[in-house]
Parts: sequence; C-alpha cells; structure tokens
Amino acid sequence: MFAQKLLTMNLHYVLWSDEKTWELDSTGRVHWKKKGAPTPLREVKIINASVMVWGCVWYSGKSELCICDKTIDADYYMNILTNYLLPCIPDSNRYKFQQDNARPHTAKKTKTWLANFAVNLLEDWPANSPDINPIEHVWSWMTTYVNKEAPTDNQSLIKAIEAAWDEIPQSTFRNYIEHLHHTLQAIIDTSGDR
Repeated sequence: MFAQKLLTMNLHYVLWSDEKTWELDSTGRVHWKKKGAPTPLREVKIINASVMVWGCVWYSGKSELCICDKTIDADYYMNILTNYLLPCIPDSNRYKFQQDNARPHTAKKTKTWLANFAVNLLEDWPANSPDINPIEHVWSWMTTYVNKEAPTDNQSLIKAIEAAWDEIPQSTFRNYIEHLHHTLQAIIDTSGDR
C-alpha cells in the first residue's frame, strides 16, 4: 500500500508540487446537503478572472511560484520544471520530487526530461489522492489570504496570489508535512478507505 510506503520515508526530503486554479465569480461553491435531499440550484455566474499557478514546497524551502499563462501540456510543463524546479531543487539525491498523474506529468517526453535532469521521482503516486499532498493545504491557506485581499480582476487576483505565496511562513509548510503522518496512519487504519 502506498500510504505505508510513504509513512516509512523521511517526508522532509520530498518536494511536493501541484497546480492550482483560482477563479473569481465562478460557481464552484461547495454545498452540503442531507442524504436524499434535492441538490440545491445555484445561479450560473460568469468567470471574470482565472489564474493557474504551479508551485513546489518542501520542509526547508519552496520554489518560485509560476503564474501559468496558457494551458499546461507536456512541453509547457517541462518549461515550468526547467525554470521553476531546477533552480531551487536541493543539491542532494536524498530528495524525491512528487507530482500527480496529470497527463503532462506522465507524458513520455516529461519522463525523459526528468531522467535527463536526474530528478529523483517519487514513484507510483496513487490517482485521486490530493489528501496526501501537503501542498493542497498550502493552496487552502493561500485561498483564505486571497479572499481577504478581495481581488476584482486578473491583475489584482495575480497580485493577491503572489502576495499569499510570499507571506506563507515556512513553519506552515513544516506543519502540513508533519501532519501528513497522521493522515497516512488514518488511511492505513481504514485499509485505504476514505
């Protein structure tokens, strides 16, 4: 089981990465309902601004934040890795780079790129497992910060996202990474059931 494998690793030496999209005026609100109750209707609003970013955090550092200016395909992803991962990756083969199973990440040319640059990959990442990626908590922290900034357009949204990335303390990354031990143990205790 992947959770058991990850629990035996020193999580201080994993570089956690992912993409995140922020949207203004989207209909992506979460609504809780009782079992059997009808799904609430909601008004469809126009998306006034949308910003996608890529970032990477680890116990003792973080990458620069990449503001993605187009859809991420394998070529663009390799460009992100070249410009944002390689300049900051710690100089030690103890580190493993985590990425999920998005198509650009698993493309043959991406795998070749990672091998050519000797990026030590955390293998066998399970599909649909954001609960075991600490960067998801980083995005949540940043979302709270961005909401407080109350952006109204793409420029102010980008500015708020960049400010959030700059302001989040390294101790917060450490706490999220340390908390992963509890999440992994809970997954093991429930035999992988959510």
